[in-house]
Amino acid sequence: MEIRHFDTGQEMNQALGDEIIDNIKKVLGVTEFTEEEFTVITPFNDNQAIIAKRVIEANGVVNLQISVTNSLWIKPHRDGVLDIYQADKEPIS
Repeated sequence: MEIRHFDTGQEMNQALGDEIIDNIKKVLGVTEFTEEEFTVITPFNDNQAIIAKRVIEANGVVNLQISVTNSLWIKPHRDGVLDIYQADKEPIS
C-alpha cells in the first residue's frame, strides 16, 4: 500500500482550521474564545503529529503554538478525570 504524503505547511495551517474551531466552540458552548485553552493533535503514520495549542500566558497574551513531531506516543485511555478540573461537569465523549 502506498503511503500518502501530506504537505507539512498546509497541514500546519489547517491544524486549527474552521471545522475544528467550530467543533471546539460547540462543545465548550461558546461563540467566541475568551479564557479557553485547548490542544488539538493531528496524528499521522510513524508516530508523526502536528500539535496545535491555544495558550493564555500569565500576562494575558493569547498565543497559538504549533509544533511538528516524529515521536508522538499516546498511552491508552484511562476511564476517569483529573482532580484539578471541575468534578461537576459531564465527561465529553
